[in-house]
Amino acid sequence: MGWFSRKTDDTGPDNVISSRVVGIEELFLSGQFRPAAVQRDYQWTIDQSERLRRELTDAMSALQLADDDGVADIDGSDVLPEDQEDELAEDDEIGLPDEISETGAVSPKAMAVFYIGAIILRPVAAGQYEIFDGLQRLTTLTILLAVLRDLLKKGPVKKRLEAVITDGGQNFRLTHAGKDRSLVTLVQKAGEAKKVRYFRSAPDSDSGKRIFDVQREYARHLKNWPIEQLESFAKFIFDHVQVSVIEIADKRLARHTFVATNLYGLPLRRDEVFKGQLIALAQDDEQAKQIEGVWNAVRLKVGDRFEEFLICCDMIERRQPQGADCLGDLIDHLEGRAAKGEILSWLGVLTSYADAWAKLVDYLKYPHGDPLGNHIWRLSFFKWRDWMPLALHWMERHRAFKGTEKARRAQYGRTLGRFAQLHRRCMAITIYHYNL
Repeated sequence: MGWFSRKTDDTGPDNVISSRVVGIEELFLSGQFRPAAVQRDYQWTIDQSERLRRELTDAMSALQLADDDGVADIDGSDVLPEDQEDELAEDDEIGLPDEISETGAVSPKAMAVFYIGAIILRPVAAGQYEIFDGLQRLTTLTILLAVLRDLLKKGPVKKRLEAVITDGGQNFRLTHAGKDRSLVTLVQKAGEAKKVRYFRSAPDSDSGKRIFDVQREYARHLKNWPIEQLESFAKFIFDHVQVSVIEIADKRLARHTFVATNLYGLPLRRDEVFKGQLIALAQDDEQAKQIEGVWNAVRLKVGDRFEEFLICCDMIERRQPQGADCLGDLIDHLEGRAAKGEILSWLGVLTSYADAWAKLVDYLKYPHGDPLGNHIWRLSFFKWRDWMPLALHWMERHRAFKGTEKARRAQYGRTLGRFAQLHRRCMAITIYHYNL
């Protein structure tokens, strides 16, 4: 009996819904998958696919950090070659200043499992399933695993990757509906997923273009990773990433479950979850009202990029790798501050960072002829956002500075120098990795 086998009850009909948590490798090896009629074409853009990749790499980095008791920079995007590092004088080093988080930061225990939600499947034959919910994630994972497969030369990890793409013959594990064959030609066919193609070769269909974009972005990003890092990433996905599989035999019930899952309720926002957990740290009702009031004011100042703002503040506060559950780790950290009666003072700092964020984002859109704005605006050309916490902290320190006119001019000069150096560092990192 397979892992999707249904249970029966001697006193009643077969159970029509069953579920189980499985690993990604076990899921793909269970058979072949095709979208049900209710499923949309592939809709994920680079934003959604990169978020998944980034959260996976962050989770693996945190796990390596816990195992090695050291800093593991899995992306390699923040590391300069030794010869370029030596060019920087000791007094020009870029890093989060010592005054950040005087309370200290405790490294959280890394999560051994990375959970990517539930998918809904209906068995149609032995080893064949219709996907009623989860097509976007399964397609994106197929693209990611195929890129890893093609970048590896040989070995047992490559064989495991090959096995989750094809069933050992000519059949692919995942197929898309319709005439568009972009998933096959750009991804699943051996040797194709590692190619960084020109944009003019993109398919005509909207779904095909999105597959093209995601495959190209994954291949561009991963092609410079060393073999050991690629293998570690693949093994992390196989051994630590899990999904809940909901199997429903009845087609109408499967369709209804898909609709109910996606129709009722509002999409879950991590910042709203964080808000509820933060208010729960209040010592009494009065403090809870104060926390909510400050939170709402900060939320209004920051605007649409609020979750990104919170993640930057977490990096400043804890100075730890940003994993998928970094906001949950921040709440754990703030429990210690709340026990000392420091939660309102932390919210005061958050308010100051919100003011700095508004100015920083304004400069990123348009520099207004300000030399400082020019350096910050240039940072907007770098797609990765690892510089954001540091830029936010400097902007907050700059805006909070008090003193004479002469002292303020000196402070402006120091801030200008910091951002000029940060821009040069980001450019050096980018050029180095693009030229590998």
